[in-house]
Order: sequence, then structure tokens, then C-alpha cells
Amino acid sequence: MATALDGEVLAYAPRRDDGRLVVPVTITDKSDARTSYEVRVTVREKGATDSATVTTTARNVWPGTTWPTEVVIPHSYAAPAQKLEVMLSATRTAAAH
Repeated sequence: MATALDGEVLAYAPRRDDGRLVVPVTITDKSDARTSYEVRVTVREKGATDSATVTTTARNVWPGTTWPTEVVIPHSYAAPAQKLEVMLSATRTAAAH
């Protein structure tokens, strides 16, 4: 599991779904105000330098709420999902009301 923003954003182990490589992600707003997030999920084979990155957003997440989502990686890795590593980065901004 990869984490960002002190555990507010979590990316779980990748899985294959109908030929696609999918990474489940949860975003939990631990602040006192609605927050927007931009999340970048990068996947690569362990030990390799070639990677694929997908960016997703979650807007106006309410305090204490967890927003589940998933990203589809646009790269057809031949390696089994267990041999892939997931890296995660995220930014948060105050949501516009």
C-alpha cells in the first residue's frame, strides 16, 4: 500500500480487471473543511525505470468522508500485479464553496 498526505490518500495493490490494470484509491478528508485533492498514481515493475502515471481528482470532499475511486493504468505490464510497485503523490486545496 502507498500513502500520501499523512495517510489521507491510500493506493492499494494493483489488480487485473478484464485485461486492465486497476489501482484502487481512497481519499479521506481529515480536515475541518471541504477539500479538493489531486492524486498521482505511478506504477512500474519492481526494479525497472519505465513507469506509467495517472492523475485523478476528487473535488469538495466533506470532512470525515472517504472517497473511494480507482485509476486504470494505460500500460500493459506483462508482469503479474504482485511484481508491480505503486507510488503515490497528492496535493490538497481548500474546496470552493
